[in-house]
Amino acid sequence: VGHTGLEAYLARTDCSFGVRSIEAPERPLPVNATSLIARPPFYPQGELALLQEQGITHLVCKNSGGVQTEAKLQAAHQLRLPVFMIARPELPPAHEVPTIGQVIAALSISGPAQRVTKENVRRYGEEVKSAAARISESLGYSRTNTSQSARYQQSIQEQGK
Repeated sequence: VGHTGLEAYLARTDCSFGVRSIEAPERPLPVNATSLIARPPFYPQGELALLQEQGITHLVCKNSGGVQTEAKLQAAHQLRLPVFMIARPELPPAHEVPTIGQVIAALSISGPAQRVTKENVRRYGEEVKSAAARISESLGYSRTNTSQSARYQQSIQEQGK
């Protein structure tokens, strides 16, 4: 569950905990808890080794919704450990715009004319697309219907001809 929201677990004295987080907890952990500081990516064999070395019998983790939790879930499954997933909080409504043009206007790059060459426009365009995808994923967007995107891509290609 990361280092936030641990109070309910750490108040227990009838078991021990391994607390893995990217940063050290703000307060010292009780004697029945071990801090495991690590950054993703994590791989199934490493997660398997960690669970075995730490003697983990139950896995409690937040449902981050990404592939970063996949390795530990695979390892827990292989060891037949019970897994408790903490639900993601409800996200606030996303800012929506009615047209693709408004989306493009919201994601733009500007600079001196000498830097805005065709080559740079392509490169920067890819960077903007990549950033937009990361932002969308972090906001919980999951592409389930790509027909509108495909139509948009086709219209862009036709305009470039």
